[in-house]
Amino acid sequence: MIELNNLIEDVPAGGPLAIYREKASFNWKKLKVFLEDSELIEFKNKIWRNDPDFHVTVDEQPINELKKQTFKRVQKLKEYDFLPENE
Repeated sequence: MIELNNLIEDVPAGGPLAIYREKASFNWKKLKVFLEDSELIEFKNKIWRNDPDFHVTVDEQPINELKKQTFKRVQKLKEYDFLPENE
């Protein structure tokens, strides 16, 4: 199994949830691998790093821009053809 720190990046320090993360009594990375296997996580990371349509924007955007961005992402997911039409 791939080492968790290589598979899943740490969340940025600080932010409004930092206090709750410090109090957590479980390893969230182990939970993520339990819920989504390592192959799925690697695949998601590959898409998020390499496909500009899936890059996260920090700035707030108008609702119409978010709708356009979501539509582009759905179209890209269709292009990836995860499930053939007959399944």
